[in-house]
Amino acid sequence: MRKTKRLCALILSVMLTLTLFVVPTVSVSAATPTEIVSGSSGDLTWSFNPATKTLSFDGKGRSADYSSTADVPWQSYGTSVYHVEIGKDVEYIHYFALYVCPNVEKYVVDEDNQTYRSGEKALYSKDGKTLYRLTNTALFGEDLKNGLKTIKKYACANSKWLISVKIPDSVDNIEYAAFKNNNELIRVYFSTNALEIPEDCFCNCKKLETVLYTDNVEAIGKNAFKGCESLMNFELPASLKKLGVSSFEGARLADRTVLSSKVTEIPQSCFKDSP
Repeated sequence: MRKTKRLCALILSVMLTLTLFVVPTVSVSAATPTEIVSGSSGDLTWSFNPATKTLSFDGKGRSADYSSTADVPWQSYGTSVYHVEIGKDVEYIHYFALYVCPNVEKYVVDEDNQTYRSGEKALYSKDGKTLYRLTNTALFGEDLKNGLKTIKKYACANSKWLISVKIPDSVDNIEYAAFKNNNELIRVYFSTNALEIPEDCFCNCKKLETVLYTDNVEAIGKNAFKGCESLMNFELPASLKKLGVSSFEGARLADRTVLSSKVTEIPQSCFKDSP
């Protein structure tokens, strides 16, 4: 009897020890469906197949315009989406529709679609001049090629893996919140032809340390670097004319006192909580 008790105790001890070494897996939302779900979004239809982790868009026209991520029908299980398919006649997909899917590894676009085309690690306009969304596999933004002109709203935002990015010199238009909420982004090489770092552009990129640029930047928008608590290697450009509200709130700028004489006003909370 005593031997049996000892044996049971030994087995229990081994089982408890093994649980400490279980390899963690990617978490899946509790709301993830177990069967194919579908619905409508504006002119389009959409479906999500949990077996293949694929979100598909079809129909002719535009998706709905969502006022927030909470309005996106698949928002609660967006982290379970790993592939996105876009049909022939899809003309527009709202940025929040893709923003809530941060784990997408591949976009597949019908070759006859006249709006979109898929790059190796990105979703582009048909002519390749506009970036709509990077995939989760673009660790260094390597699919941002010269010839690119516009980076759309939230195009590189909410990435879990983007570490470093070089914005091609051909880019002259970067839209609102393009790189917002990138948890791992450390270094950015800025385009020589972009004159503005827009509102919320790098907001809450908490590991961002370095932004390299030429003296062409004339405006830094509201909240552009807000919450970038690791940002130190950033000297304000001599070309700078305008700073936005809270543009560097919480950032650790090495020298924030060197402002161009062209900057006539330092707005409210511009350097709030900066050491």
